[in-house]
Amino acid sequence: MQITAKSKTRKQAVGFAVFVLFGFFASGMALKMEFSSQAPEGNWSEPWYNDCEEVSIAMVDSFYNNRTLTSAVAKKEILRILDIKEKAFGPILEEDAEKIVDLVNNFLNSNWKARIVENPTIEQIKEQINNNNPVILPVDGRKLNNRYYTTTHYHVFVISGYDDDKKAFVTQDPGTYRGKNYQYSYAVIESAMHDYNSEDLSKGRKVAIFTSREIKKAESTDAGDGEVKKADESEVKTALVLSDIGSDDSIKGNESEINVLPAVSEKSAEYGGLAKRIWGYWANLIEWIKKTYRGF
Repeated sequence: MQITAKSKTRKQAVGFAVFVLFGFFASGMALKMEFSSQAPEGNWSEPWYNDCEEVSIAMVDSFYNNRTLTSAVAKKEILRILDIKEKAFGPILEEDAEKIVDLVNNFLNSNWKARIVENPTIEQIKEQINNNNPVILPVDGRKLNNRYYTTTHYHVFVISGYDDDKKAFVTQDPGTYRGKNYQYSYAVIESAMHDYNSEDLSKGRKVAIFTSREIKKAESTDAGDGEVKKADESEVKTALVLSDIGSDDSIKGNESEINVLPAVSEKSAEYGGLAKRIWGYWANLIEWIKKTYRGF
């Protein structure tokens, strides 16, 4: 028993040392986000086939509200957002960036806001991730060359991280069950980034939708109003792990079952400022220690 205990302690010490070194020299960051495909229950007929915008909103909303997206919860949220959209804009299948932002800011009634940024640079998108803000991206799906689906349509997904070593963004792509933490190269993102254009998708504007938590002053409400919104600090929602393999769920249509889902490393950020880097690193370190050494 004594040898086992020493071995366990040695293993934990080595793991901790590797984690510390990894955290300081890592070259990327990935937000911990819930994922859902466009068809949370496996049905890809309408409205699920064209609901990538609503699913992307639902994933970001779950991030800012610490909500778990089970298939049942995802279905409920997607239908709720679809209902809000149809009441606001009527029965449309595709929403451009302007409508997505309008929907979030004026109809969703949530604790985050969205804004359009034209011609965003790779560094600007990375900075949003460093600030714990997911980015919603409209794209020309034909230019993605995703190994698990083919599309000639306008598409929308969420950028939730980046890996400078691989020169790739980490995304939550609802177009496939294997879209959790799916990586697209920086070059692919720059090429595919296009807002919806009914005449020629390849001529759509180069835009991204930046999101951020909306901090409001504390305010009182009547007992029956349902919630009290108070000013608070954004929770750091990143996790340092050596590797995080994506979902192995079944896939739809013509998605390949031969290729293995790319591994994704969720690593600490290269923060713009030293103080911010240290704070983010130690917040992640504490979270990792809690999970890894819960019983120690």
